[in-house]
Amino acid sequence: MCGIFGYYNYRVPRELREILHILFTGLKRLEYRGYDSAGLCVDAIDANPPTSRRSSLSGDGLANANSNGSSAFEEQALQQPNGNSNGTVDEGSSPIIVKAPGKIENLEKLTKDYMQQHAMDLDKVYKHHVAISHTRWATHGQPSATNSHPHVSDPSADFVVVHNGIITNYKALKDILIKNGETFVSETDTEVIPKLLKFAYDGMTAEQEAAAIGTPNVPFPKLVMEVMKKLEGAYALLIKSRHYPGEMLACKRGSPMIVGIKEGSKEGLSRATSISRLTDQYNETHWTGALEAWVASDASAVIEHTKRVIVLEDNDVLHIVGGGYGIYNTRQADVEEAVSRKLQVLQVEVDQVMKGGYEHYMQKEIHEQPEALLQTMRGRVAVEKTSEGNPYHQQRVKLGGLVETRDIIRRSRRIMFVACGTSYHAALAARQTVEELVEVPVVLELASDLLDRCCPIFRDDTCVYISQSGETADTLRALEYAKARGALCVGITNTVGSAISRATHCGIHQNAGYEIGVASTKAYTSQVGAATCAVVSHPWC
Repeated sequence: MCGIFGYYNYRVPRELREILHILFTGLKRLEYRGYDSAGLCVDAIDANPPTSRRSSLSGDGLANANSNGSSAFEEQALQQPNGNSNGTVDEGSSPIIVKAPGKIENLEKLTKDYMQQHAMDLDKVYKHHVAISHTRWATHGQPSATNSHPHVSDPSADFVVVHNGIITNYKALKDILIKNGETFVSETDTEVIPKLLKFAYDGMTAEQEAAAIGTPNVPFPKLVMEVMKKLEGAYALLIKSRHYPGEMLACKRGSPMIVGIKEGSKEGLSRATSISRLTDQYNETHWTGALEAWVASDASAVIEHTKRVIVLEDNDVLHIVGGGYGIYNTRQADVEEAVSRKLQVLQVEVDQVMKGGYEHYMQKEIHEQPEALLQTMRGRVAVEKTSEGNPYHQQRVKLGGLVETRDIIRRSRRIMFVACGTSYHAALAARQTVEELVEVPVVLELASDLLDRCCPIFRDDTCVYISQSGETADTLRALEYAKARGALCVGITNTVGSAISRATHCGIHQNAGYEIGVASTKAYTSQVGAATCAVVSHPWC
């Protein structure tokens, strides 16, 4: 799996050294997802204020600020002694893009070497800055600096993109872009996205100029929405552009993405106001407050900075500009009207995502299994026997998440566990206990296989969806499939606010804590425990 991490600061002064440290730390928090290369993109100068930026024809206030007369984009390959490239630096006035295969430490070294060679001042303070970074797990093209993210639209780096997921129709899009004169340098599916953004931007601005409606003005979210219409597959994108300096854009469909928000600053500035309509993005009211934002594919990269997060939903477009942010959804009737998303407070401590003295995360999580099971049962299982009456005739397990649907569950004629990978094996381990206690047929379905077979599902079925992350793509699609057929959908997840926990009718949170090791340990045992608690609780028996 790939990892995305972005950092945005407005009227919160940060040294370049601090910004790079935040990026590298965020990427290291995502290492557990697996990767073979990494890259980042930072700006060389502060973004212009909004008034001066939007008064120009193109809005390229940042991109055109090249004081040394060099081209806006050059490529330098640093060579290993054996002559093989170990990374690339795409340099110019702004942005600066550094990419390297291998570990994040390689990226750190390459970045440090570049800063030293070009005498860049790491103590320079940025009051307004957008930085994005990425860890890549190769799916299209071998691990290399060229195939690593971020990817750019053209030699001027008009649009810079990092991407999680797979664009299934990238070959068709690539053919169209090549016919229109675009050239590709990588083997990835991701490269079509920045080139499509530039193609759409040029087309939309040309239409406005031809219509003689005044200065061309293509809102950043509107541009991305147009591109999303052309993309097929599952993806999460983080985008910055020279045409929109100082602005950050994130969108998702099928891949997880969260944004951590911190408003206000040491300067005592007032709290930022969220943008309610797309047309309000450049109102002065959104440029008076201070704002920091961290966008990531996992909360583990955010919690050391803030616990206040927003979980983006499918087809959401997040636009961060100045001291405000707006979230739009392409499925809304009025796409220019911002949608409301709940600001959640993560109940996670930083030490939960640290190794805590163990050599490996997996070793730590093996030892955490007893505590994880206790957390799954805490507040749900009455351990002490009552002094009155027969204790075996009294309910000792109560799951609040299933109370409202108890009557529907009782009438079920079949229980169907649906999951993938380790979660499927957890369901397999719990099946015998479930069958013995509820005395109704219990079946197991691999989510992808269920969809391929178009498995019959009926209104009197209870479908239980198990997923540690709550974002498993095949499990989510199987959930939508069952909901469309009227079945009751129950979720068992370890992530509060995840897509599965939002989409199911009812469910159980495992409360097992973060699991970073790739091989599942405590999440697996707590899934078995949660399924067992479900069947011995009152709604099932």
